[in-house]
Amino acid sequence: MSDVSIPDENIDYDSSFEVVDENTIEKIESLDETKSESFQFMSATGDATKEANIDSNEDSTPITTAIIGKWKPISSENLEDYFKVSNLSEICELAWEHGIVCYEMKDGDLHAHTQLYNKKLNATVLEVGQKNQNKNGTMDCHVENNSLNSIYFSEEKELWKVERFIESGQLVIINKREQLQWCKRTYERVE
Repeated sequence: MSDVSIPDENIDYDSSFEVVDENTIEKIESLDETKSESFQFMSATGDATKEANIDSNEDSTPITTAIIGKWKPISSENLEDYFKVSNLSEICELAWEHGIVCYEMKDGDLHAHTQLYNKKLNATVLEVGQKNQNKNGTMDCHVENNSLNSIYFSEEKELWKVERFIESGQLVIINKREQLQWCKRTYERVE
């Protein structure tokens, strides 16, 4: 007599669950030789191949968590050229060059501001996953490939974009404008 399995009504069966033969999973390569917890795995079922990267370093921490804290500028690229097309005030330019960028979570929203000469400047709330409209356009703030992106567009045309991500333990902020102008600022954590 054979055993018959009866589905347990207390278990939520996920229809997307796929049984994979253990013999088809193999370590392909280490992504970073200095960290033994970083691997790339590949599974194969029939003709389908799936890959998964597992990386336990700070760069792989979700950006909305990793960005929390205070960051001081350590380098920049193309900042002067970006200022020329951006029409930023002098105090705003100083804040971009020398200010401490601060991120904190309050009531489920990510708050950001820059500290310069003990003053809080450029305070904003990054409402991740939401699009907010005003009379001039729409702000879309979302996470993509562990980068926190803010995109401002009007009439379906992207006017500017800010990308924030962690790379080698440093915060990288890239600003882009519609005139194909860009700048990159790199920060190190101070708190």
